[in-house]
Amino acid sequence: MTRLIKIISIAYLLVFFSGCIQQNLMQPTKIQIDETLEVINSKSVKHISTMSDVALEWQRVNDTRAQGYYIYRGDIKTNNKLQRIKTIKNRYASHFLDSKLKLNSKYLYAVSTIGNNGFESRPSKTIMVKTMPAQKSVSFIATISNLPRQIKIVWRPHSNRAVKSYIVQRLVQKTSTWTNIATLKGRLNAEYIDTKLANNTVYMYRLIAVTFKYIKSLPSKVVQAKTKPLPIGVQELHATIDLAKKITVKWEPSPTNDVVSYNIYRSAKNKNFELFDNINVKDTIYIDLINKDGAAYFYKITAVDKDGLESRRKT
Repeated sequence: MTRLIKIISIAYLLVFFSGCIQQNLMQPTKIQIDETLEVINSKSVKHISTMSDVALEWQRVNDTRAQGYYIYRGDIKTNNKLQRIKTIKNRYASHFLDSKLKLNSKYLYAVSTIGNNGFESRPSKTIMVKTMPAQKSVSFIATISNLPRQIKIVWRPHSNRAVKSYIVQRLVQKTSTWTNIATLKGRLNAEYIDTKLANNTVYMYRLIAVTFKYIKSLPSKVVQAKTKPLPIGVQELHATIDLAKKITVKWEPSPTNDVVSYNIYRSAKNKNFELFDNINVKDTIYIDLINKDGAAYFYKITAVDKDGLESRRKT
């Protein structure tokens, strides 16, 4: 029988019937079909998918006129139209990697053979491939509270070796939005310390893992912590007004158990107090030697804890 080459301009439409994808194709440009060219064995077309990639593999054709292959792809979420996305100019090729795809999305693929006359064979049977959903974040995350103006976040490194970094997010309470506060490179990173925080304040955090292909995981569980409160100030502060050339200041100690010292502030006009002295926590009496009579001073005493946090000044 004489070889018959048909030139066809056709729009192939994807049809779903009884849950099966039929072999149809839609292409906005003209497709020239050679009915005599060997068609890819549909049973040989295999696929593997990740979150953003799809790898296709097929059994190459034996037709000596074959010059390579056309790869077609369609997105089910949009218009189901198969578009030519790749031209492979080697008849011995049998693999194609499609990258930068959407997470958790369904795609349709078909492969056709390119002939030495520029025409192509009928495409293989369309297959559907679904990319994987976003991976979960780290399996363990926790916080350490009661630190001075800071919070420590710790976690177990992600098990996926493709993870290259972590994004630390903190909740902005006033707007109920999450903001990125740090990006830490390295899968084996396992802690972050958030500093310059307010005293005695609750903060909420979560973690997102990022792969080398910049694919973000789902957020981790939300954890919270509270910064350390300021120490409680001294109680019952009194100063003498009738001693010669000196003023004695007395107070009841701060009830905070990690206070290590007291700061003495002094002012001659009850404003613009300046740090005058620092004394051991064991002392609750301070004698200010004036060396002159009739002098008047105002005092404020603060408690300082082991982390350097200072109570509010008490007159």
